[in-house]
Amino acid sequence: ILKSFVEKLSVEKGLEKEFALYSLVEKLAPVVIADERQMYKGVSINVDFYGCDKMKKITLPSTIMKMKFYNLPKGVAIYGWDNTAAKKIAKKNKGTFISLGTIPKAVSGIRAKKIIDRYEITWNASSGADGYQVYTSYETLKTVSGHNSTSCRIKGDLDNYSTIYVRAYTVKNGHKIYGKAKAFYH
Repeated sequence: ILKSFVEKLSVEKGLEKEFALYSLVEKLAPVVIADERQMYKGVSINVDFYGCDKMKKITLPSTIMKMKFYNLPKGVAIYGWDNTAAKKIAKKNKGTFISLGTIPKAVSGIRAKKIIDRYEITWNASSGADGYQVYTSYETLKTVSGHNSTSCRIKGDLDNYSTIYVRAYTVKNGHKIYGKAKAFYH
């Protein structure tokens, strides 16, 4: 939502090239950071709302765990998830927080066991989860449906991946809402 607003504003102000550059950096930064660090911890997002005085509502996705806002318009309503950065951002910036609910808790106890030419990845269930996503910085390896489905098999060698992540999701209004990812270093 925020990005589409900024894109419209960039067209209005004749700053389409600058918007395209920032969009490219947004796509490439996680890949470059993952390559350089050899692990992916996420990046803190900083947003400056200078000149956005008329903005009344911001909706933050469940995947935003770290974010800093500057020059947020007074009295803005921030819609977000209780156990993410949204509530803290609203309080710090004297905005109104409107809860969209709670995202699933992070999984724990991730383990891997080799079975012939595959690895079985297992984890402890997350309360409130409808399923799980197992992925790397570059691709989704498996999506597992069901709260009690806490394992999957991955063909190949885990050494091909520096880090594997597992995160729970819940489904609300037909959309997957992801919880915080837990990293597994093998």
